[in-house]
Amino acid sequence: MNYSRPITKYLKQEPEWDRIRKICGGWVRPITLADGRQMFVNEDGLLKGLRVNEEASRLAGTVIVGNAVVVGEVER
Repeated sequence: MNYSRPITKYLKQEPEWDRIRKICGGWVRPITLADGRQMFVNEDGLLKGLRVNEEASRLAGTVIVGNAVVVGEVER
């Protein structure tokens, strides 16, 4: 089980996939947020026992575990 506190990293432009995977700690899956931005999260986070990411969960409207990367600016 991973006891470190998850982070949510904000980027204006999508970086290389390797950087996203490094931040998230493995294979990632995209989630489109209600405001049009993309969030990338660890695909196997629940299986790995990662902690709930409260900030990312609020943004996504669902439970997110582990580190998350949010890409883009809020569409108006």
